[in-house]
Amino acid sequence: GDSGGPLVCDNIIVGVVSRGSMTKPYTIFIKAADALDFINPLIIPGYRGSS
Repeated sequence: GDSGGPLVCDNIIVGVVSRGSMTKPYTIFIKAADALDFINPLIIPGYRGSS
């Protein structure tokens, strides 16, 4: 799908939105979830990841 902007909550970037096709709207959530392990350590002090 088309790439979008950051997903922001309370001025904190919590994910990156990617707009999927009409048949796969959940791409937004998958893309955001995949990026969280990379983004979280940058915005959350002491974050260790899901592993």
